[in-house]
Amino acid sequence: MFRQFLEVGEITTEDYATAVTWIEEGKADLILNAPNDVGELDLHGLEATAPYLTIYCMAVTRNEALRQNPTVAVYPGYVTRHLLPQQYDASQLKAYETRQACLKAVRDGKADIVFLPKATAVYEVQNGDYPELVLHGGIPYTYEVGAAVSHAGDAALLRILDKEVRHLGTSEVQALLDEAGRASAQHHTAKSLLYTYADDIALGLFLASFVASLILWRVSRQRHRHVEE
Repeated sequence: MFRQFLEVGEITTEDYATAVTWIEEGKADLILNAPNDVGELDLHGLEATAPYLTIYCMAVTRNEALRQNPTVAVYPGYVTRHLLPQQYDASQLKAYETRQACLKAVRDGKADIVFLPKATAVYEVQNGDYPELVLHGGIPYTYEVGAAVSHAGDAALLRILDKEVRHLGTSEVQALLDEAGRASAQHHTAKSLLYTYADDIALGLFLASFVASLILWRVSRQRHRHVEE
């Protein structure tokens, strides 16, 4: 029997290391959008649910030919830690603190390319902040994400989360995101055509947050029932 109800709250960070520290300090109970990489999870004493979403990464460059050995602007994240070093020499990777700093470096000619999640890349290029930049090529990198909890945490929490994630399924999550995009596109006027992708992404991010909140809400209900029993 659980001794207390689960109070659902959210604290946000783009830095995975910070999220792991919050778990270790007991400030948070789980990490959403944790890369589904067993080696990295074990390194931090974490265990994850089945993946609920695949992240697709795209390259963003200036609207000119990419030189043979480009300088890659990188920010803290899974792609920087594990995927880019497989293709680029360390001398080609130039570190920045945020995605925005990377985009600015590419725009200003201090770097040649940055790899971003597709939703972010499309939004940043299409919303007018970086009209000099373009989406380059296809989808060179992908990785799956799920919800992660500490090995030392509540094992029942992981089981309940995993059950709900598997019930929802990655295809259903993607279908919901795609439907949000189609619904958004139908409501655009010619004046707002330039911002089509930005609106789609805004709806997609909202829906993704809603899905995550739904999972947490169902976990709370499940634990509530355990208390009553």
